[in-house]
Amino acid sequence: MASALGVKQPTISEWLRGDRRVPAERCPQIERETRRLARDKSDPSLIVTCEQLRDDVAWEVLREQAVDAKAA
Repeated sequence: MASALGVKQPTISEWLRGDRRVPAERCPQIERETRRLARDKSDPSLIVTCEQLRDDVAWEVLREQAVDAKAA
């Protein structure tokens, strides 16, 4: 995961332990990577969503904006 995200392994460990919060801008990338992994392994339980990582961010609004931007 660290190499897929372009961060060092200790950073991932800090996020997992809760020592540091996952930066909101990293959440979509983590969700994409875990969806890919889940698809490759046929295991949907591997998916980690943005909402699970940062429940303080209005992801539904950001997702709508992304869809609107693609349609424009």
